[in-house]
Amino acid sequence: MKSSGIVTVKCENCSKDVTKYRSQANQGQKHLFCNKECYDQYQRGTKEPWTDAKGYRRFTRTGHPIAVGPKNYILEHWFVMYNDNPALTLYAKENGWTIHHRNGVRDDNRIENLEWRLPGRHPQGWTIDAMVETVKRAGYNVEPI
Repeated sequence: MKSSGIVTVKCENCSKDVTKYRSQANQGQKHLFCNKECYDQYQRGTKEPWTDAKGYRRFTRTGHPIAVGPKNYILEHWFVMYNDNPALTLYAKENGWTIHHRNGVRDDNRIENLEWRLPGRHPQGWTIDAMVETVKRAGYNVEPI
């Protein structure tokens, strides 16, 4: 009786069970992966999230509203801000705002370490709180977003 030619192996990156043709498993392919994303992570030599060349932590989330690029990357500090206030984060992204790390450590993504900055004013310059305070001192009434 012939075998089906299908074998179950472990993904090299995430250790999930993957079904492959026996020929793939036996033809000297050293590394087998469950999908291209796992292969890409393996090639980078790290699991998510990873730190990019600029020192920011990022990961991939296909279909997420703030994911960018063909690989659906999300910078972790944007994800933290999105989880805190999705509507403001989407507005900020559309209007070119940036996120500043108060202590200067780019992989310290605690919500209390992050603050919104308006376009053209990062890293120095206006925080939203400083701008609101200045407008209030000028005699205007400011409503929270």
